[in-house]
Amino acid sequence: MAKRNIFVWLVLLGALFAMSGCSWPRISNTNAAGNAFEGPFFTPIKTATPAPTAVPTQTPTPVPTVPPQVLASRLGFIMPVKGAHVPEWLDLVPGAKRGYRSGTHEGVDFGYNAVGVTVRVGTQVLASGGGVVVRADLNYREPTSQEMDAILARSARQGDTSADDLDKLRGRQVWIDHGQGLVTRYAHLDRTATGITVGTQVSKGQLIAYVGNSGVPNDGAGDSPHLHFEIRIGDSYLGQGLTPARARDLYVQALSGKK
Repeated sequence: MAKRNIFVWLVLLGALFAMSGCSWPRISNTNAAGNAFEGPFFTPIKTATPAPTAVPTQTPTPVPTVPPQVLASRLGFIMPVKGAHVPEWLDLVPGAKRGYRSGTHEGVDFGYNAVGVTVRVGTQVLASGGGVVVRADLNYREPTSQEMDAILARSARQGDTSADDLDKLRGRQVWIDHGQGLVTRYAHLDRTATGITVGTQVSKGQLIAYVGNSGVPNDGAGDSPHLHFEIRIGDSYLGQGLTPARARDLYVQALSGKK
């Protein structure tokens, strides 16, 4: 009788397991360390690994979106050459054509007896506003005559001057970042002032360089030393797309500040 009862119980258990899909009952538990497990063999529960926190990308410096006239009136920059004024000769301001390189002028030239003071090699160049030096050509090499001829030939073929070639034609340079996407460029320099290197914090009116004639081909301005000065707004320049007369007005406003 006992054997028959055992047999009956085994048959009933088998039937129950068959009805449940032949799977063992699931149970949950944790080990001594508090880690979760499940099932009769305490298989660790696989939890989703949290995704790593994304490293935020650097927010680009915002570029002013106000009209150029409003921006210029707010800058408060000073003349980069002491005692000078913005030239009235429109060939020396942004928008003027540059036939020798098939391009357009992007800044103001301080020189040619057109700015109220005499500008010669060695004339002091001042920071028009406070900021951080982001370029200072300490080890500048002047292009050879062959290199200069090649630049001008490429410009003639293209009908414009490429960014790389235009950079060479600006000669030795110092750039100052004033924040909010505003940068001033000082070009055709003879040399930089003592202590002016990348990362240097400069104040408005501080001596940063000396006028020269670097990067100027004989077919361009010849042997007339001058400072080429630009106000950059992001990837463009102050006065871009305007007539030289309107661009000059913007520079008059922009450079009306006091030290």
